[in-house]
Amino acid sequence: MVVLGAFADQCAPLLIGAPVRVVINPAWREGVASSIRMGVENIRDESDGAVILLCDQTAAHSAVIDKAISTGKRSRLALTAMHRSARLFRERAFR
Repeated sequence: MVVLGAFADQCAPLLIGAPVRVVINPAWREGVASSIRMGVENIRDESDGAVILLCDQTAAHSAVIDKAISTGKRSRLALTAMHRSARLFRERAFR
């Protein structure tokens, strides 16, 4: 899933044919939390979890994402975070 906001009309055509579902966030002016909320609300039941990436995380290539997923599964914690250097560290769920 890709959540689009401010430039949805320009970005959505670039995703045609990509294996993703596009969700438009009409409340994008409220900030990134509204886009995260929109994504979480649209997760389908068959999903085991979510990977949240912001548009400026261009260094997060598939190997880094795969490592985050495997670390999260192994740790059984609710949250696995990626650090700027692409090192992974575990955090407790937000309380």
